[in-house]
Amino acid sequence: MANSDNVIRAGLTPKLRDIPNLIATLTYTSLPASEQLVSPSPFPSPAAASSPQTPRTSTLYDPPIPEFSVVQTKLPREGEETHRAIDGPSIAIVTDGAGAVSWGGGQGEGGNLE
Repeated sequence: MANSDNVIRAGLTPKLRDIPNLIATLTYTSLPASEQLVSPSPFPSPAAASSPQTPRTSTLYDPPIPEFSVVQTKLPREGEETHRAIDGPSIAIVTDGAGAVSWGGGQGEGGNLE
């Protein structure tokens, strides 16, 4: 990786370390724990939004930063769910069973986790 003028090295690699500059840029103020908690909220699928009988299987964990959120989806065996498009990159992690992800014009297969 090329050197960059906008990187302050902290000693995690053998490259030049700029400890005084690193220390000058750190902030040592913290917020109360109550302001750090991320409260889960329902993440409705289009089917769940249109029918109250459709079970809600997705939960949104949305920290106070615009670049990152987590949607946890727990489906029953052979379950399926559709989500609205998300503005930005997405990662799907299957922790039990198998899964497939499809999007407008593409599809990815998850491995079997037996």
